[in-house]
Amino acid sequence: MVCTQPPHCWMSARMDGKVVIVTGANSGMGKQTTSALYGAGATVVMACRRLDRAQKAVEDIQTACLNLGLSGCGTLQVLPLDLSDMGSVRSFVDAFLGSFSSL
Repeated sequence: MVCTQPPHCWMSARMDGKVVIVTGANSGMGKQTTSALYGAGATVVMACRRLDRAQKAVEDIQTACLNLGLSGCGTLQVLPLDLSDMGSVRSFVDAFLGSFSSL
């Protein structure tokens, strides 16, 4: 579920130019956090284990932003991350550093 009841779940402060990482961004609190940051203009790196679920979350979040008529929604980027696998963590860090210069 994506928040559809502003201002209760969207941030009032703008996050333009900020890059954030949200783990578990495809469901629950992670998805709600991603929605709020995206609605505030942040670039949100969605660190998710299941890429199929992450893509569905991206669609849901982008649609909610458009349907609410919010201007200046941010950017969503999905990167695979399984925190129980150190190889996955290393790959995530390499991919992040390859795309972003700061956090």
